Amino acid sequence: MSKYKVIKEFTDAQAKRVRKIGDEIELTAERFAELEENLQPFGGGYLESSEEVAVAEPVIEETSEPAKKETAKKTSKPK
Repeated sequence: MSKYKVIKEFTDAQAKRVRKIGDEIELTAERFAELEENLQPFGGGYLESSEEVAVAEPVIEETSEPAKKETAKKTSKPK
């Protein structure tokens, strides 16, 4: 089951209740598809996934040597 957030208010006939904006509900993939199909004639977009998507953190490698600073070379201007 996945969690979904209600974006537009609608009546859920199967659950016999009004789903209000901001409600979070758990649905099977089949039930979600059924609701999406039934609500499509009314404009669709009533639910959005509220599952957090895991984002990979960048890996920072640590070394035992201190980082060396790069310095810009000064060039002398011809006179």
